[in-house]
Amino acid sequence: MLLTDALSDVGVCVKDAHGRVSQQDSLCKGLCGDLAGEICEKGCMRLYAKHPALPALSEGARVFNSQKIKNTLVDWVVINNGETITTLIYPLTRRSSALTQVLSSAVLSKNEFQIVQLIIDGFTNPEICAEVDIALPTLRTHMANIYRKLPPEVAAAFRRWRTQKTQGS
Repeated sequence: MLLTDALSDVGVCVKDAHGRVSQQDSLCKGLCGDLAGEICEKGCMRLYAKHPALPALSEGARVFNSQKIKNTLVDWVVINNGETITTLIYPLTRRSSALTQVLSSAVLSKNEFQIVQLIIDGFTNPEICAEVDIALPTLRTHMANIYRKLPPEVAAAFRRWRTQKTQGS
């Protein structure tokens, strides 16, 4: 397998040490817009520069899991070697499709399935409540029903995945 084949689903964006974009591939342009020559303050750079546990734009590699950009759930790897900041973006569409397929086998109501899909797509509880037009206690009731209706091993895996996703955000 060629390296280009292995990275065909990965977006790449290269910036100078100050965050000025020097190169973007089409996937990055699709998610962030064409930022060539501009200081990037979007997506990964916003997370990277403002992350409370990191000194701003510090050297090294950082991973940001399950982040949403333009309603697309992605994992980001940001690598700063002191001279350039390289971002690798991996859209989680395959994982989302696989989760949706597994969870669609459960006998969920239309609203419950919509909530599951929003969770998979990276929506937070407040965003789900706004999208579905329900209150947080109603969402909690739906979640309890969803977990009850799923096979125990699927419910446990979905609960673990959701917990990891919210802790990584």
